[in-house]
Order: sequence, then C-alpha cells, then structure tokens
Amino acid sequence: SRWHIGPTEEAPLYDLCAVSQHSGGLGGGHYTAVGQNWRNGKWYSFNDSSVSETSPERAVSPQAYVLFYRRRATAVAPEDATPTTAEEFVQ
Repeated sequence: SRWHIGPTEEAPLYDLCAVSQHSGGLGGGHYTAVGQNWRNGKWYSFNDSSVSETSPERAVSPQAYVLFYRRRATAVAPEDATPTTAEEFVQ
C-alpha cells in the first residue's frame, strides 16, 4: 500500500494528546476532558459547554480515565509519506 510504512530500527514514540477524566463514584459522576489542539499545540479543558485553555499538566490527574496517544511521525521518503491532513489523504 502507498501509505504502509515498513518496520524500522527505531522504537515508535507516542505523545499524549488527550485525556478523558471522570469524577464521582461508580453509580454516577461527571466526565470532562483535556486535549491538545494539533494545529496550534495548545491544551484545552472541556467541561460540558465550557472550553478553556489549560496546561498539559492538567491532563495528568487522579481523575484520568482514558488516555489518548498520537504516534510521532518517522522520517520517510516524501513519496512514502503518511498523510497528516484530510486534504493530503485525498490527493
């Protein structure tokens, strides 16, 4: 496949990009999230209809429930490069 990248000698690296958080007990509670905008690199806190800028340190907390990671890009030849945007993928 054009988008397949074969094995490399380097171990893949992943960066934390978002965390779903839960507060409360097993019978109920409240979910919030902290995530990084991949375009501007800033971190945001999401709580119902409220969104505010925050720090990546706020993503790491005892309320962390589900962690999301993004694999770092590896150096590949341009003709084999993995698309990073929808526009690149459809070209």
